[in-house]
Amino acid sequence: MSFSHSADSNLLAVHSVDEFVFSVPDLVVARHFYENFGLNVRDEEDGWLSLYTYHHSHRWGRIVHDAGNPKRLRWLTFGVYPQDFRRFAQLFAERNVPLITPPAGAGRDALGDALWVQGPDGLPIQLRVAAKCSPSGFGPREFPPAPGLGGRSLAANSSAYSRGTCPMC
Repeated sequence: MSFSHSADSNLLAVHSVDEFVFSVPDLVVARHFYENFGLNVRDEEDGWLSLYTYHHSHRWGRIVHDAGNPKRLRWLTFGVYPQDFRRFAQLFAERNVPLITPPAGAGRDALGDALWVQGPDGLPIQLRVAAKCSPSGFGPREFPPAPGLGGRSLAANSSAYSRGTCPMC
């Protein structure tokens, strides 16, 4: 993993939405949807599906089967720099933010440098040391070509149309 950090050492913030995890009633339907959406859907050893973009090693999301129940967001994981992890733990302790037990299914990703808290709506939220996967700056601006006045339309090309004397009007 490669890490970088802001020059402002007093700044404390997450750097990326590292992963989302949700459950669905039918993994076959979920696979079909995400593959048609253009994502690289991979099978995991535990029966879950993982969502990647092509030509990138980062796992953006995971999907677990939950028969009979509607699709539901299970938890969000935010990435933090290694040097900020202890500061987050200290801040949570100072502000009496209770840490929670990782949700069922979190498995190996719940271990190590990870903090679990409960969001205001009850959603489990994980902060973990992770490589930054969000953009560091703006991408290049691309502008569509200006529309041309050419074409086969009588209305667009006729000087009669612009004077209000179009023979078809």
